[in-house]
Amino acid sequence: MAATATQGFAEAAAHTLSGGERARLLLAGEPQVVLADESLAALDAAHQLRVLALLRQQSHGGRAVALVLHDLALAARSCTRIAVLHQGRLLADGPPAQVLDEALIARAFGVSALRIDHAGETCLLAWQPLPADSHLETTP
Repeated sequence: MAATATQGFAEAAAHTLSGGERARLLLAGEPQVVLADESLAALDAAHQLRVLALLRQQSHGGRAVALVLHDLALAARSCTRIAVLHQGRLLADGPPAQVLDEALIARAFGVSALRIDHAGETCLLAWQPLPADSHLETTP
């Protein structure tokens, strides 16, 4: 509970906690497999980064961690492997630096990307929507 700063919630009733507080509390245990589906969505930026650091620690400690994220910048900074899905199909899978590029982001998400290099790290931000017919076509 200390790692997720949730000690104060130990005696709280679940219905009194915010979505973000519940998400942090769920990560306070020591599961062997962590499946986190958009668990950062209800968190402020500081708690998002803390939870991502905790998930990294858990993965380095031998736990399996699968994280669903729509935030490309957080995914690029935090994940060792990324699978990009579009309409139920796998478009790319591998290390962030190999998988996330401007062309893939345009195809998968229909947006242009802004590349940012800072302190030895690179991330891509979804920047502007592309015309509807410019990204990946649907296939049966």
